[in-house]
Amino acid sequence: MKATSFLYRHYLVDGESLTTHAAAVMIGSVMIVAGVVLVSTVALVPVGVVIGVLGLFILGGGTFAHIQRPVKFRDLVDAVVSLAGAAISITFTLAVLLFVGALGVSAISLIAEWLRTVL
Repeated sequence: MKATSFLYRHYLVDGESLTTHAAAVMIGSVMIVAGVVLVSTVALVPVGVVIGVLGLFILGGGTFAHIQRPVKFRDLVDAVVSLAGAAISITFTLAVLLFVGALGVSAISLIAEWLRTVL
Protein backbone atom coordinates (compact mmCIF):
# COMPACT_ATOMS: atom_id res chain seq x y z
CA MET A 1 0.00 0.00 0.00
CA LYS A 2 1.36 3.39 -0.94
CA ALA A 3 1.45 6.27 1.50
CA THR A 4 -0.55 8.43 -0.88
CA SER A 5 -3.38 5.90 -1.01
CA PHE A 6 -3.42 5.70 2.82
CA LEU A 7 -3.53 9.49 3.09
CA TYR A 8 -6.28 9.77 0.49
CA ARG A 9 -8.46 7.02 1.97
CA HIS A 10 -7.93 8.13 5.54
CA TYR A 11 -7.69 11.92 5.68
CA LEU A 12 -9.19 13.22 2.44
CA VAL A 13 -12.59 11.55 2.75
CA ASP A 14 -15.68 13.73 3.05
CA GLY A 15 -16.52 14.35 6.67
CA GLU A 16 -13.00 13.86 8.09
CA SER A 17 -11.81 16.64 10.36
CA LEU A 18 -8.23 17.33 9.29
CA THR A 19 -7.85 20.05 11.93
CA THR A 20 -8.77 17.65 14.73
CA HIS A 21 -6.31 15.07 13.38
CA ALA A 22 -3.54 17.69 13.42
CA ALA A 23 -4.49 18.87 16.91
CA ALA A 24 -4.49 15.29 18.26
CA VAL A 25 -1.06 14.61 16.77
CA MET A 26 0.37 17.84 18.24
CA ILE A 27 -1.20 17.34 21.68
CA GLY A 28 -0.08 13.70 21.77
CA SER A 29 3.49 14.67 20.88
CA VAL A 30 3.59 17.36 23.57
CA MET A 31 2.20 14.92 26.14
CA ILE A 32 4.83 12.31 25.26
CA VAL A 33 7.60 14.88 25.75
CA ALA A 34 6.02 16.03 29.04
CA GLY A 35 5.82 12.39 30.19
CA VAL A 36 9.49 11.81 29.40
CA VAL A 37 10.43 14.96 31.33
CA LEU A 38 8.34 13.87 34.32
CA VAL A 39 9.79 10.34 34.24
CA SER A 40 13.28 11.83 34.54
CA THR A 41 12.38 12.96 38.06
CA VAL A 42 12.18 10.09 40.52
CA ALA A 43 9.18 11.39 42.44
CA LEU A 44 6.91 11.75 39.40
CA VAL A 45 7.62 8.48 37.57
CA PRO A 46 4.04 7.09 37.81
CA VAL A 47 2.49 10.38 36.68
CA GLY A 48 5.02 10.69 33.85
CA VAL A 49 4.33 7.17 32.62
CA VAL A 50 0.57 7.77 32.60
CA ILE A 51 0.93 11.10 30.76
CA GLY A 52 3.39 9.62 28.27
CA VAL A 53 1.22 6.59 27.50
CA LEU A 54 -1.88 8.78 27.22
CA GLY A 55 0.03 11.02 24.81
CA LEU A 56 1.02 7.95 22.80
CA PHE A 57 -2.63 6.87 22.61
CA ILE A 58 -3.78 10.34 21.55
CA LEU A 59 -1.01 10.51 18.93
CA GLY A 60 -2.08 7.12 17.61
CA GLY A 61 -5.71 8.19 17.58
CA GLY A 62 -4.88 11.35 15.69
CA THR A 63 -2.86 9.36 13.17
CA PHE A 64 -5.05 6.32 12.58
CA ALA A 65 -8.58 6.98 13.91
CA HIS A 66 -11.43 8.33 11.82
CA ILE A 67 -12.47 11.65 13.31
CA GLN A 68 -15.71 12.81 11.69
CA ARG A 69 -16.86 16.39 11.74
CA PRO A 70 -18.62 18.11 13.32
CA VAL A 71 -16.54 17.25 16.35
CA LYS A 72 -18.50 17.51 19.58
CA PHE A 73 -16.82 18.41 22.83
CA ARG A 74 -18.65 15.59 24.61
CA ASP A 75 -17.18 13.04 22.19
CA LEU A 76 -13.68 14.41 22.70
CA VAL A 77 -14.03 14.21 26.48
CA ASP A 78 -15.36 10.64 26.26
CA ALA A 79 -12.42 9.62 24.09
CA VAL A 80 -9.84 11.20 26.40
CA VAL A 81 -11.41 9.69 29.52
CA SER A 82 -11.45 6.20 27.99
CA LEU A 83 -7.85 6.57 26.79
CA ALA A 84 -6.83 7.81 30.25
CA GLY A 85 -8.36 4.69 31.80
CA ALA A 86 -6.40 2.53 29.40
CA ALA A 87 -3.18 4.44 30.15
CA ILE A 88 -3.67 4.06 33.90
CA SER A 89 -4.37 0.33 33.59
CA ILE A 90 -1.27 -0.15 31.44
CA THR A 91 0.77 1.74 34.04
CA PHE A 92 -0.50 -0.58 36.79
CA THR A 93 0.34 -3.58 34.62
CA LEU A 94 3.85 -2.29 33.99
CA ALA A 95 4.31 -1.64 37.73
CA VAL A 96 3.25 -5.20 38.58
CA LEU A 97 5.54 -6.64 35.89
CA LEU A 98 8.44 -4.55 37.17
CA PHE A 99 7.76 -5.70 40.73
CA VAL A 100 7.56 -9.37 39.73
CA GLY A 101 10.73 -9.05 37.64
CA ALA A 102 12.63 -7.41 40.49
CA LEU A 103 11.37 -10.07 42.88
CA GLY A 104 12.54 -12.80 40.49
CA VAL A 105 15.97 -11.24 40.03
CA SER A 106 16.44 -10.85 43.79
CA ALA A 107 15.30 -14.44 44.40
CA ILE A 108 17.73 -15.76 41.78
CA SER A 109 20.60 -13.72 43.24
CA LEU A 110 19.78 -14.94 46.77
CA ILE A 111 19.69 -18.56 45.60
CA ALA A 112 23.00 -18.10 43.75
CA GLU A 113 24.58 -16.54 46.86
CA TRP A 114 23.25 -19.37 49.04
CA LEU A 115 24.61 -21.99 46.61
CA ARG A 116 27.99 -20.23 46.57
CA THR A 117 28.20 -20.31 50.37
CA VAL A 118 27.02 -23.92 50.64
CA LEU A 119 29.24 -25.33 47.92
